[in-house]
Amino acid sequence: MNSQELNECIIKFKKTKDNSYFEKIYTLFLPKIYRFFNFQLFDRQLSEDLSSEVFLKVYRYFTRVNLNAGTVGAWIYKIAKNQLIDFYRSSSKQSRNISLDFIPDHDSGEAIVDDFFYRFIQQNSADPANILTEEEIRGGNFEAANIFSNTSLIKAFIDLPPIQKQVLLLKYTEEMDYKTICRILNKTETAVRAIKFRAIAKLREQLNEKQRSK
Repeated sequence: MNSQELNECIIKFKKTKDNSYFEKIYTLFLPKIYRFFNFQLFDRQLSEDLSSEVFLKVYRYFTRVNLNAGTVGAWIYKIAKNQLIDFYRSSSKQSRNISLDFIPDHDSGEAIVDDFFYRFIQQNSADPANILTEEEIRGGNFEAANIFSNTSLIKAFIDLPPIQKQVLLLKYTEEMDYKTICRILNKTETAVRAIKFRAIAKLREQLNEKQRSK
């Protein structure tokens, strides 16, 4: 769905309350919101439940908010972020142990891990050291490994604080610009860039430590 089609769905749903238009918006954003939860919780059922709760709120408040194709995504992600905060507060599971048993093999047909980690490592080069060329990682060496046969990066990612995971996911999975990320997270661009810097530095530190221990 392109921006024009999305705008048409938004306008027509608000005017007619025809759920067929909302279903198109739901279909577009549900996989993204589910992925947003699952990359942080690593729990399929819980991610599905939270995604459902998010879209119940989206449906309830959709006609009350001034939205267009350029803002609707950030608005939905913001609801998802707040839903995750509520989950952590109510369940006290922020530091729970996460099993890696669910992580699929390359041939399993699952795209839960592939979509973020494959892009994060191999977006620009087969050499992980070349994927991130910004100044904050200058001099860093990511472990050269096929992500589908090595869980080092996944384990390192799991250990990041939630806000660092969110910044990396929004930046590298959804390819959002800093302005949109700032709107979702209620942070300044300086703060978002600093969070990304710390997250990448932490990943590099853990991967380099693993490589040294071999």
